[in-house]
Formats: sequence, structure tokens, C-alpha cells
Amino acid sequence: LQKQYDLQNGGFEPAPKFPTPHRLSFLARWTAITGDSTWASMAEHTLLSMRAGGIWDHVGYGFHRYSTDSQWLLPHFEKMLYDQGLALWTFSLGYKVTGNSNYKDMAEKILKCLEECFEEEGLYVSAFNADTDHEEGATYIWTYSEI
Repeated sequence: LQKQYDLQNGGFEPAPKFPTPHRLSFLARWTAITGDSTWASMAEHTLLSMRAGGIWDHVGYGFHRYSTDSQWLLPHFEKMLYDQGLALWTFSLGYKVTGNSNYKDMAEKILKCLEECFEEEGLYVSAFNADTDHEEGATYIWTYSEI
């Protein structure tokens, strides 16, 4: 993981950049086992970079599937139910390991996003499509006055 780690932007790949919660949770657990904060700093830098970037839906909450660039800025606008569940697990674990209340806040916001995944008939919505009317990202692009 250290060899693959992006020192500037966090994460472990160049573009496209996926959140990879399994790696982040491993780093959090490994930190708890070893007490070596090197691993935690990699996970925390990645979590904070994801949160600050465009992969995070700052209006409706939740994470988009992946970032099309290496800085987490331009998302592929699709949101997946399982990604929200893994992100919830990862940010909750981050809170448990570090006590950082920002992670608790993120977990609570991800739960709000998950509320959108329930339909009145008791069914789950497994994903929110990336495009509306055949336009990539149109579902998640607003004017200033709409926000």
C-alpha cells in the first residue's frame, strides 16, 4: 500500500480513483494493532481528501462511484447503494479508531443519503444513475439559485 499511495492526493491509484474502503479499513485496523501512526495518516489523508473533493455529494450527501481525476474533484456521477454502505462502515471505523468527530459527522450524512435509497413500497434503490435525459451528471448539477 505504501508503494501505491498517492502522497499528494491520498488514495492508491491514479485516475480514475476509487475510494477503496477495504484498504482504508485495513489501515485503520493495522494502526490499532501496531500503534504505528504512519498507516493512520495514509487513511486519514485519503478520507479527508475524498470528503473535500467532488466525489462527495456536498448537497445530497453520499459518495459518487469514483473520481475521474487524481485529485478527487470530478466524479463519475453514479451513486451505488453498496458504496454508501462501505463508506458508512469506513467512516464509522475511522471515528472509532481516531475519535475524530468529523468522521462521525460523515457517517451521519451518509445515513441521510441512504434514506434516499428506500422507496415507499419497501424496496431498495441499488443505484442512482449518472445521467439524466442522456446527459452525464445532469442529476447532480445545479445552478447557484437552485442550491
